[in-house]
Amino acid sequence: ITQHGITQHSITQHSKTIHFCNAYFSSKSLNGDSLDFDSCDPLQKPLRSLLVSRSHHKVRKTQMTFHSPRQHGPWTINDSKAVYRDPWLSVRVDDVVRPDGLPGTYSVVGIKPGVCVVAWQGDTVFLTSEFHYAVGRTTVEGVSGGRDEGESDLVAAKRELKEELGITAQVWQPLMTVDPFTASVVSPTALFLASGLEFGKRQLEGTEQIQMVERSIQQAYDDVCAGNISHAPSCLAIMTLWIQQQQFD
Repeated sequence: ITQHGITQHSITQHSKTIHFCNAYFSSKSLNGDSLDFDSCDPLQKPLRSLLVSRSHHKVRKTQMTFHSPRQHGPWTINDSKAVYRDPWLSVRVDDVVRPDGLPGTYSVVGIKPGVCVVAWQGDTVFLTSEFHYAVGRTTVEGVSGGRDEGESDLVAAKRELKEELGITAQVWQPLMTVDPFTASVVSPTALFLASGLEFGKRQLEGTEQIQMVERSIQQAYDDVCAGNISHAPSCLAIMTLWIQQQQFD
């Protein structure tokens, strides 16, 4: 606070004003209204600036939300605050009472729901090879991508397969929806097997440099077991395909 030119004396001097503004914020928030910091004229500008989100974007009025406590399994959530959001990812921080009764916080990452497709024909699976930014290496995996708003899982899977590998499939087998990491990430991913393939032109995005990789079903299964394929949804889809083929042999 001192770096903003606010002394302990000035804070004490304006304590009544601060209490008034707190009450104002609470009443506005409970009514779902946006907060108007200009209405608290006696409050010094530096202190007001601490209540406004400061980022490289244009400063905007902050809207605070208050929630009634609610049970979440053995946890109690007293409040939730969204701290980051972009088209792909969101982060929220919950103020909680832990199962042991102690107060704490819990952060949850939400990732856009997605799909993973393993396309196959005869004894061959068609996978992708691409550098993935988060893990910092090139990985081999099934076709994967996010589901656009309003899309069904199947429509998203068909779109992603066409875009990344230029493949249109006549036969679609939905497998299951998986949660890749249940402790702190919400990222439901629907798995599909696709067959009856027709190959055409790909429609890659500007961030994508994808190569098609062909493996026999057995080779793909061996790569999963050896850790050479580590993308969890792809591993599950490949293993499911391998098991199905064993049943027919």
